[in-house]
Amino acid sequence: MSEVLQFPAHAEPAVDLSDVVQEVCAALETQGLRRQVELEVDVPPYTMVSGDRERFRRLLELLVTTVLESTPPGRSVVVIGSNGETAVELEVADCRAVLAPRRPVETTEATGRADELRQLTAGCGAELRMTQGAGGGLAWTLRLPRRPGAENDSRQAA
Repeated sequence: MSEVLQFPAHAEPAVDLSDVVQEVCAALETQGLRRQVELEVDVPPYTMVSGDRERFRRLLELLVTTVLESTPPGRSVVVIGSNGETAVELEVADCRAVLAPRRPVETTEATGRADELRQLTAGCGAELRMTQGAGGGLAWTLRLPRRPGAENDSRQAA
């Protein structure tokens, strides 16, 4: 007699995106200091998604680096995360873009990294939007499907 093995829909490993953001920003802190740009992080702990941790790390590294390089000295780059019912949103923005009205921008207008960003985003099952604030700052918004059962992951991790 054979058994049928059933795997949960979220068979990919759980990744705490807040940990990945902290790692990436810590690694890029020196680059920010050299440019006189402060990195600020506000991502809730246990922001759980499913997928490849290294792919998320590379995607975030590209996003933070891109915004860092376009931010003038004396400003800051913010990384803000939020947990929705079905998705996690992560915004990487020049502080000039956070409160200003924004307009959509094609990724090819802003960076030579557009192809790699598109590939990594697609590989994560995510959506990526770029906008530009009236003050000139760039903001990238990454929307990732929330890990099914993420509430349980958070309680188990706590």
